Amino acid sequence: MDSVRALARQARPKRVAHALFSRHASDWRRARSSRTERVDGYVVRLYTWAWLAALAVGTATAATRPTVRSGLLVGLATVVGVRLLLVRVGFARLRFARWRRDRRLDHAMPHAAATLRRCVAGTTDRERLFGAVVRTSDGPTAQAFASLRDRATLEGAGSALESTARTTRSSAFADCCRALCGPEETLPARLDALDTTRERGEIEKFAEGVATTLRTRTRPRTRRRQTAECERFLDAVAADLRAGATLAASVEHAADGEYDAFAPELDRLAGGVAVDGPRATRHAFEQSADAVDAPAARRHLRRVAAALACDCSPEVAVGGVTDAITPTSVEKRQRS
Repeated sequence: MDSVRALARQARPKRVAHALFSRHASDWRRARSSRTERVDGYVVRLYTWAWLAALAVGTATAATRPTVRSGLLVGLATVVGVRLLLVRVGFARLRFARWRRDRRLDHAMPHAAATLRRCVAGTTDRERLFGAVVRTSDGPTAQAFASLRDRATLEGAGSALESTARTTRSSAFADCCRALCGPEETLPARLDALDTTRERGEIEKFAEGVATTLRTRTRPRTRRRQTAECERFLDAVAADLRAGATLAASVEHAADGEYDAFAPELDRLAGGVAVDGPRATRHAFEQSADAVDAPAARRHLRRVAAALACDCSPEVAVGGVTDAITPTSVEKRQRS
């Protein structure tokens, strides 16, 4: 009796389904030369439910036939047809999801490139740069750079970048990986010459705006005001930093301006920056970014926090690499 119970515990439905249909997931990955896609669970569930639905429809169809022979023939044809149709639809959905993710990655790469250009002023360690993009991004961009960071830890940065550039379906992500390859001495110059801009259609912009409105429950006008006020605030902070003020004093002075849509976040930021310590300053920028509804303003604040985490000076972290701070001068400062 105990052996029967042990056999029943081992013969779980999930294990049986995985044993029957996991080979289809291996064929899918092998056909697309992808080692990072985790489609095993999806493909196993797809084939399991396709077979169950096909058997149910085939049984119901066979029961309506007048004779046993015609019922078997029609039922078998129905099972095969329904199973094939559901599997095709499931794989079409998977292909569409991959295409949509690649498109989103293409359109998010300019933000990732801007983060890399700013953070490279403090460090040329590729794994730290990958982590900075992960902290400042969401969705496919964060997943892609997190996977790249994990592969760099196991294989080395150069090997991970070269293999990812060959296998990725995103042209902008491939260009970024190629720019990150090579000697660290010329990395700032290669990132400065990187062009990852991709055109976006009007329908895609409208769909993204509607999705952002539903997700954040804010109007587009409010998000535009928050973005404009955030940029104006950071410009004021950068101007005070160039004049020789500290980061806490610059934030406190810039927060006295008129920022109606950005006021609560500024109060939280000024209070956090007033606490001494670089970790508290980064945490204050990250908290303010999480409280902002506008995605563009959130990216600006997270970029500052990531640059500070990469040992950039406050002037570069807030204002970016300007004409006065060229990649050559950054390299000299890093070597010194």
